[in-house]
Parts: sequence; C-alpha cells; structure tokens
Amino acid sequence: MRRRISDYVLLLLAVAAGGFAVWELRQNWARPPAASWLWYLLILAGVVGGVALRRMEAWLPDGRLPARPVEPVEPWRRIAGLCCCASAAILTAWVVVWLWPNFHEWQGSQWPWLAALCLILGGGWLLRAVGEPAGRDRGESDPGVADPSGHGLQTYVASTLPIWAEVCAFVFIGVLAVFLRTYRLSEIPAGIYVDETNGALGSLYILEGRGDSPFATGWYESPNGFAYYMALLFKLFGANHGSLKAVSIIPAVLTVLAVYPLGRQLFGPPTAIAAMLFMAVSRWHLTMSRWGWAEVAPLPFQVMATFLLVRGLRERRALDFAAGGLLAGLMVYTYLSSRLALITLAVFGMYWLLADPSGPIRSCRRHWQGFVLYLLSAIVAVAPIAVTYMTNPFSFFNRVSEISIFNQVRAEHSWAPLVENIERHLKFFHQGGDRSGKHNLPGEPETDPVTGVLFVIGLGYGLVRFGDRRRGLLWLWMVFAMVAGMLSVLHESPQAFRTLNAVPAIALLAGDVAVRLARGIIWLRPATPAEEVASVWRTVLASTVLVGTLCASAAWETTVYFGRQADSAGVQGSFNPPENWVAQQVIAALERNEVAYLSPRFYDFSPVRFLVYGVMKAKTGRNTLDDRPYRLARPEVDLPVPDTGADALFLLDSYYAGVKNFFREYYPSARFEMPMDPERHPLGLSVKLTHDELAALQGLNAQFTRRRDADKQLVVPGIDENWNGRDVTAAQWHGGVRVERSGVYDFNTQGDLTVVVDAEPWTRPRFLGRGLHKLEVSQQHSDRQVLARLRWKTPPGSDEIVPTSALFRVGPPQHGLTAHYFGNETWAGEPLFGQTTPFLLLFWPEGEPVASSFSARFTGALRIEKPGPYHLRIDADDGAKLWLDGKVLAEGLTPLRVNRLLADVELSAGDHPIRIDYFQRGGSNTLVFFWQRSPTEPETPVPPDALIPEDPHTPSPPSQG
Repeated sequence: MRRRISDYVLLLLAVAAGGFAVWELRQNWARPPAASWLWYLLILAGVVGGVALRRMEAWLPDGRLPARPVEPVEPWRRIAGLCCCASAAILTAWVVVWLWPNFHEWQGSQWPWLAALCLILGGGWLLRAVGEPAGRDRGESDPGVADPSGHGLQTYVASTLPIWAEVCAFVFIGVLAVFLRTYRLSEIPAGIYVDETNGALGSLYILEGRGDSPFATGWYESPNGFAYYMALLFKLFGANHGSLKAVSIIPAVLTVLAVYPLGRQLFGPPTAIAAMLFMAVSRWHLTMSRWGWAEVAPLPFQVMATFLLVRGLRERRALDFAAGGLLAGLMVYTYLSSRLALITLAVFGMYWLLADPSGPIRSCRRHWQGFVLYLLSAIVAVAPIAVTYMTNPFSFFNRVSEISIFNQVRAEHSWAPLVENIERHLKFFHQGGDRSGKHNLPGEPETDPVTGVLFVIGLGYGLVRFGDRRRGLLWLWMVFAMVAGMLSVLHESPQAFRTLNAVPAIALLAGDVAVRLARGIIWLRPATPAEEVASVWRTVLASTVLVGTLCASAAWETTVYFGRQADSAGVQGSFNPPENWVAQQVIAALERNEVAYLSPRFYDFSPVRFLVYGVMKAKTGRNTLDDRPYRLARPEVDLPVPDTGADALFLLDSYYAGVKNFFREYYPSARFEMPMDPERHPLGLSVKLTHDELAALQGLNAQFTRRRDADKQLVVPGIDENWNGRDVTAAQWHGGVRVERSGVYDFNTQGDLTVVVDAEPWTRPRFLGRGLHKLEVSQQHSDRQVLARLRWKTPPGSDEIVPTSALFRVGPPQHGLTAHYFGNETWAGEPLFGQTTPFLLLFWPEGEPVASSFSARFTGALRIEKPGPYHLRIDADDGAKLWLDGKVLAEGLTPLRVNRLLADVELSAGDHPIRIDYFQRGGSNTLVFFWQRSPTEPETPVPPDALIPEDPHTPSPPSQG
C-alpha cells in the first residue's frame, strides 16, 4: 500500500512540475534564453513521470486486450492462398512491364492491377494464419495471465469498459469529430487557400476527360491518385467550397475513427477512447482538416496499416498482413509525407524483431511469413507509381530537393541552419508553433497544456520502457514524422503542415498516460472481492479525473480554434483574401449578367477558376476551365471596352488605383471601390461601368457634306453605307479601331475610301499591336449611287466588315511613353509596330505581342512638377535597362527571372528624357514602373500625366548607349 502511494505521488509530482513548465513556457517572459531552466524542468518531469509509471507496473495491471491467435488452416486453403498471392505477383509484374516504356500510356493497366489487389486480399483470407503468435513484451501483463496483483482475468475485467459504454463513447467522439470539422465551415477558415484549388483544377480536368494517369504525378509532383479521389467528390457533390473542404474532412474523420482500433490493440479500450478524443479535438489536426488538400490523407492509411501489422504479429492473421500491406502501399498515392510513414512501418518491423524477448532469430522464424506477405501486398499496391518514380526520378526528387534544408547548409557551409531547425521543432509543441496563419494561430504551441504535459510524460515512459514495443512504436512514429519538418527549409520552420503525421502518436502517448493516471486511483489499494462495492468511490473519482482531463483538453483546443484563431487577422489574411474576393465578385457579376474583366494576375487565380467552374457547371453544364466566362483586362491597351448590352465590372490589382484618372478619361462616371482585408490591406480595385457609359463610346463620329443642306454630324455604328451621291458630296469618319490581338491586319474598302490608321495612310498590310488605334476614313462622291464599306482581314484569317464592337468615338491615349516592339530580344532591325503606352503595368498574355521572344523600347519624357528626391523602381521579367537624362540609372539583364531596378535621383521641375529597354526570352513576362515622390508617400505606378510620348511612328532610337 505504501509503495503504491509513493509511486502515485511521484507521478503526480511529475505531472504538476511538467504542467508548471508547460504553462510558463507559453508566457512572454520565458522566451530564450531567459528561461532555459523550464525546459530542463519539463524534461526532468517527463523522465520522472516515466520512472513512476514504470514502477507502477508492479501493481497497476495493463489494460491491453488479450490476443486471439488464429488457428492453422486446411492444406487446400493454404495452397489456394499461395496460388492467389503468386497470381497477384505475376499480374503486378505484367503491369510493370506494361507501364515501363511510357507510364503515361496507362489505359487498361488499371484492371490487372485491381485484380492483383483483390487476389492478394483473397490470398490472405484463404491463408487465414501465418507464422506463430507473438509473445508478450517484457514487463507487459497480458489479460488472463497471472500478474503481480494475483487476480488474473479479474484484473482485465476491472481494467476495461462495459461494451455499451465503449460503443457510446466511440459514437459520441465520432460525432464530435465531424461536428468540429464542419461547424461554421463557410466562415472558418476565412477562405480557400490557393494550394487547395491548384490541386483541384487537375481533378476538374480529369472530370472533363483529360486522361491523366492515376499512377503518375501532377501539380507540384503530387500523386494523381489523390487527384482522382478529389475528382470523385466533385463528380458526386459538385465543384464548390463544401466539396473542396470535404477532400480533407473525410480522411481527417477517418483518422479519428482509426485511432480507436489502434489504441485498443496497443493499450486497451479506455486508452483507445482517450486517444480518440485527443485526436478529435487536436487543434493541430483540426486546422489541417479544413484545408482541402492532401496533407491529412496519409494518416488514416498509416494508422490502419499500423493497426493491422500489430494485430497480425500478435494474432498471426494473414488477412491483416495482406490488408495492412495494401494500405501501406496505397498510402503512397496520397501525399509526399507518406514516404516517411512507410519508413516508420519498415523500421518498426525491424525493431519488433530486435526487441522480441525471445530474441531476434526466433522472432524472425516466427514472423517471417507475415512480413513477407505484408511486403508483397505493399509492392503490389505501390508498383505502378513506383514505375513512374524509377523511370522519371524528377517526379520523385523534385519537391523534396526544393524544400530541403541541406540547400541552405551547403550554401552557408555550416550545419547551423539544420541545428536551428531541429531546435525550433523541439520547441513548437510547447512554446512557439508554426508561424504561418494558414497552418496555425501564428506562434501558438501545437499542443494544449494538458495534452502537452501528458505526451511528454508518455515520451519519458517510452524512454525507460523502450523494450515495450508499443511505446517504441510511438517513439519511432514521432521521430520520423518530425523529420519531415526538421529537414525542410528554415524560413518555413517550424512546420505543422509537413509534420502532421505526428498527431496520432501524440494522442496515443497522452491517452495512455491519462488513463494510467486515472486507473492508478482505483488500484491504490489491492483489490479483493469483498471490496468491490467499497471501491466504487475510487472508480468514480478515477472516472472524474479522466473525464475532466479530456474535457480540459477539448475546451482549450476548441475555444482557441473557434475563438482567437478564427478571429486572428493574421490567420484570416493567410487564406488569400484577394483570390476569394475576386471569385465572389466574379460569380456575383455573372449572376447579374454583367461582363467581368480581370487584371492579368487575377485572371489566373485558381480559386476564381475553380469556383466559377462549379457555378457555371451546375447552372449550364458548361466547362469553363479553358473557356472562361470572364475576360482578361489590360487597361493600358484594352480601354475602352466594347459594349455588350450589359454593365461591366473591372477587378484590378490595388496598385491600379494610382492610374484611376486614366479610366476617367474614357468613363468620367466610373465608380471605384477598394475593400480591405482584416489586416487593412486592399483586396483590389473594383471599377463599375454602366451599359450607358459603354454604349456612349461605341461607333464612329461621322460628318457628311451635303449639296443643299448644312453638313450633318452624327454617330454611326460603322462604315457600311449605300446612298445617293446627288445628296452627299463627301463623308468623313473618325475615332478609333480596337485590335483584340496583335498581328498583321489589312483593310480593304468598297467605294474608294481613304483609310488612315495612326496618322499613316493605309497602303499595305501592317502589324498592329493589341489596343486602340486612331482611325480616319474619308470618301469623295460623284453624281451616282455611292457605296461606302470598310472591311478588314484579321490575323486568324477572317475577312469581314469591321464590326461595331471594334469601333469607338475616341482615339488612343495622348499621354504615356512611346513603345516600339521588336520581334527579337536585341531591339534589332525595324520595329514590328509602335503605340503609346499610358503607364507601365504590363503583363503580356501568351502569344502577345508575338508568340516568341521579343523586346520593346519605351521612350519619351518624365514630367516632374514638384522638384526633389525621387525613388524609381522597375520590375522586369526577363530584363530591363533604365536611362534618364541620357544616363543609365539602373539595369538588370539576367534572363528567366525578375530583375529589380532601383534608382534614387534628385530631379528638377520640367521634362526629363527617359528610355526603358525591355526584353523577354521566356516564362513570365512583366514590366512595371513605380515611383515614390517623397519618403512620406507610398510607391505608386508612374501615372500617364507624368509621361510624355514621342511620335510612335518615328524611327526607334538606336540601341547603343
């Protein structure tokens, strides 16, 4: 009795000291190096708690369930099972030979592969039993075996739960897990993160018939198997916010449910229930559960594969080995962290043999058949994607090499980055968690104080009882899960995303300690049959302690997640507010039958593409992935826009606010809005134009000279007239013609029309750049019937009357820089065309202005009204060079990357000659020009009224200098 009390008090002291350390480590004063002693105290508490639990084994019975080994089978079943396994191996080899020349030619290979999966499961069912059942671990008291307390089976009965209580607890926690992962799902998290929809778009293409191999990789080398899973959900429930989040919610809930059988197999029903609850309420896991991507997908596979392996080893079940191996292999089709999970299983298998009380050699003899079946099943499952990885190593190594900490180690010639990375990950359970708002409440420790102290003591217990293979398993699980973060890039450290696989091990470690802490109360006094009623109060007290511990963890995690984390501006701002805002605005505009125009960056936002696809598919059945119902807007060349009979909505990057006056030149009544995100950053610029404003600019200004009456001026929709020449002696049309795409155009006329484009008479086909060009057309009449018709031939080859949608009453901008474009990278030869560019926020879409490399030269003057110091910035992809007042101020000519040009210069009032040379070799193509007119003002685009053009049709300046 005295020994039991002293052991239990020692455990309570460890919990109290560890709890104090865990709580204080969260406080601001405890940041390093001020309170290193707290870490030593926490480590000491873990070790002391482990020692106390080790001592308590002498009187506290283990709650592990008894093993029920399967009996040997008839010879015919064994022969049939072996034949099934051999057939599965042969079919797998056939699939490998099929895919090896070209894994993209996969059609048809899925059927023999699926047949192999079924055969290996059938073989396991037929074999029924392989090897010999495992012996018990050192110091582990199996139920039904005489234990130190001398009560045998009675000990087991007193240590377990009534079946009705077990079932009720399981159902309650399962429902709780679903509730926590769906409650306020439309609000928390604050939107869709771009990675979610980047992956989802590949699934939508699969739905639309693109034949991606399920055995290959897709976006960021992620396995396509997961893309097919997403495609199935989108097929069933549509492409929408809810189905995207369900992508991760479903495997997350399955993980919570799967922790129960694993915990039951390792430690018994009470620990299984406790671990399941810790898993259900874990804020770490809960956060990732609502992130519609693959990071949670490996967990149910790993948990169930581990459960089946452990049960197979204990009970010699062949079907467990077969099914566990299949789940381990199929896990590779989910997410990259599955590779470390496979390593965990492999190392655990070796550890199981080495830690066997009967010795590794005897253990190998007893279990080799089960391990062979497990390995064969895993190979059958993983073989097709393994072909992809072996024939295309880039798909296996690319992402891993991109995020490896060893890149920084090599660059700095020091191990310091790796050491710092490890230190951060050791601290992020209790002091400083993931700092990314999309993964965590920035800096908040990844475990709550209750779970945190219990799992540290669980680690201490595992350390002093490493021969107990159950705790060795959880140690290995923790180590390999954390390696994924420790070996990742330092600037993302510590990483909750890539280390998510550690959560089940933490839940099991904490659950084991919580249950032992509660059950220790019951067994403080030796139990005798006469004391059954008298010990009820100890049972009630123990239950109260356990339930209170679990409720404290649940209360902490849920209030933080749905409170501080949900309300955090940093968290809300991490879920791409501009992308979500643009998507909502586009969908609303389409529902109002408005035309939506998006700036180049917004145009390619994956959340916009995904959500708009879902809405349009549900309403019209239309595939909008490559035929988008919204339009690309490049305001510098696209204004004014054609009238479509509806209002128009422009959604632009916020920096376009600096050139709002350019919109007002064409649309004086334009309405501008700039909403803010929770961190008071602008989401973007919204510009609304009414149908009347758009229609007012459509057509051409016309003047007809009459014989008898006064000249008549009016607006006409186009040049397609047929009248009597006795009434009209001459006609003139002027305004602008809008070219939708750059290329060679040709005008042809009927009725002896004279055509002048950009002040140059049209005599031959010419290259015109996308945008508005000045148009003047005139005709002299004779005394006869007169025809006036203007036609053009566009780059696609169509020959048609110039449509009304291409004609405007206004001409191109009068302010800006003169741009000359060349069909090469070196500004050599005659330019393809010239035009006035009002401001430099240039993002050329694919094929513009030509389909290959090009260069451009922008010339004119920079008009300074207020003298003083100016800060100039140019971002150019690929490269650029800046002249001002005849001097080179900055240059960055490295191809295939963004070059940033910075210049600080004192400028006097007046016009300063400026020249910017730009070239594009490949990849992204961007050129932006900003200035800062004083240190107290923000950077803004250089506006049109500060840029004075040259004549765009004069010869381009030479490239020297």
